[in-house]
Amino acid sequence: MKKPVIHEALFRVLSPLFFGLLVYLMLLLMNNQTAQLNQLFRSQEMYVCILLALVLFEILRLGVSAGEKRHWSERKRWWLLATVWNSLAVALVITVVYTYYVLVIGFAPGQGELWRFTGLYLPGGWFYLALYASQFYLHKENKEQLAAEQERKLALEQQFSDFSNELSPGLLYKGLEELLLLIRKDKTEADDFVSLLAHHYRYRLLNRQQEVVTLEAEKEAACHYLSLMQKIRRQEIKLQELQPLPDDFCLPPGSLQIAIQWLLSNSLQNETSLLLQLELQEQLLLISLEATESLLPDPDSNYAFERLQRSYQVLSNAESSILRQPGRLSISLPLLQSLPHHP
Repeated sequence: MKKPVIHEALFRVLSPLFFGLLVYLMLLLMNNQTAQLNQLFRSQEMYVCILLALVLFEILRLGVSAGEKRHWSERKRWWLLATVWNSLAVALVITVVYTYYVLVIGFAPGQGELWRFTGLYLPGGWFYLALYASQFYLHKENKEQLAAEQERKLALEQQFSDFSNELSPGLLYKGLEELLLLIRKDKTEADDFVSLLAHHYRYRLLNRQQEVVTLEAEKEAACHYLSLMQKIRRQEIKLQELQPLPDDFCLPPGSLQIAIQWLLSNSLQNETSLLLQLELQEQLLLISLEATESLLPDPDSNYAFERLQRSYQVLSNAESSILRQPGRLSISLPLLQSLPHHP
């Protein structure tokens, strides 16, 4: 928190000066002694009022400092300051007034005189605390607004990153480069490539708001994605099902594509032909590739896989994971029995 104004040196000097002067003027009005205004700065009583204001404000400031250092709760802090601490400060002020009357003036003050000082200095302590409270709560509100704005900023950045990752800008650039080459080489093949590229992005954009899609739709989209990658990488890539996969299972949209993208981007391959295998193990779909993991991970595919893991945390108790074996990389995807129903 920014240093409260009550702790500023200039405020500590000027506030007792002005408040003490105000108290002295109020006392003159109450006692109908306005003629003494001509001797305002030569009056000993005025300086006593300023000194009393200084004592009051310094005691309250010490109480505020104690509450800040001990980390009192807000309710406890204001209750102690507004009642106990302020009353103690005013009691000390009245003691000083009584002592001044007895030792300096030479007689004890009357009860009415003491009540006047109490009625003037007690609200002064409350106003002093109100000034501190206003700055305290203003800072608290500003801090909460900044925290909320920071959360909104992070949420927007996360949404932008997710959307950017869904669009796969790296794949788009590589696809456009390949398209430029195919246009000069074979326009028919270029048309087929545009269809594959369009199907890939159409599937990603149409299903980006869906929680899950059928396994059959995922397999079809994965086949189109592999056809696209074969032309970009100029490498034969096949997808083999080791056993028939039931169609009543579901997956988060783009799961197979993300898994295949991770396997292709984070592995070392020397062969001109790659074989991806799909295998069902209980409630897990295992996608495997015989390859060695590269030393330098691909940031885009890793971010996409982390986003997929966050989706599974919402949809299922099981988690997707990467399995590393000598000469073999695998990704396990938990299968969902059916589309989730929301009330």
